[in-house]
Amino acid sequence: QIMAKKGLSKLIIAKYSHSDGTTTYSEGNIPEKMSEYSLDITTTDNNNLYLDNEIAESEGGEFKEGTLTITTGELMPATSKLLLSIKENKITVGGESVTEYVFDDNTKSIEVGCGLIELHQNNNEEFYRAIWFNRVKFNIPGGSAKTKEDTVDWQLSEITGSVMRDAAGDHAWQCYADLPDEAKAVAYLKQKANIVA
Repeated sequence: QIMAKKGLSKLIIAKYSHSDGTTTYSEGNIPEKMSEYSLDITTTDNNNLYLDNEIAESEGGEFKEGTLTITTGELMPATSKLLLSIKENKITVGGESVTEYVFDDNTKSIEVGCGLIELHQNNNEEFYRAIWFNRVKFNIPGGSAKTKEDTVDWQLSEITGSVMRDAAGDHAWQCYADLPDEAKAVAYLKQKANIVA
């Protein structure tokens, strides 16, 4: 049996909030196209019980924290507003209205739920794995660019966030569902993100 990943799509983000034992998501959006993502997990050490100089019982390590890195085509202002609560101002330049985005003392990372879709193939059949990270806090991203040359050197944006346990229930940090097509995978993530439309 051979299974392989062959694609990635549909980044979905929604604001996370927790109150009275219940987690809710709001302002869900599909803001970006993705190039790639990676997830690095840190677990606690195994807890071993030694008897007669050997391991008799072992309690496996548990999820401690994770780092989610997403490479996007372009980090759009709507995404920055959702992730970092940046301000949007209207100013006049040369008689024309211009929208500026302001990073100031009030700019801070907001906890969000985050979903994406992996395209898999198993025994020549494709399926879509919709993955939901329950609680993520993305860092304020840096920036870089370089001049255009004779051939286009595509320059992509990257955001990195800390994956944390949900405050509700058994403190889930990730869940996924395997669906037969992308539309059903998107519907699953929209439901997780509380996107009604």
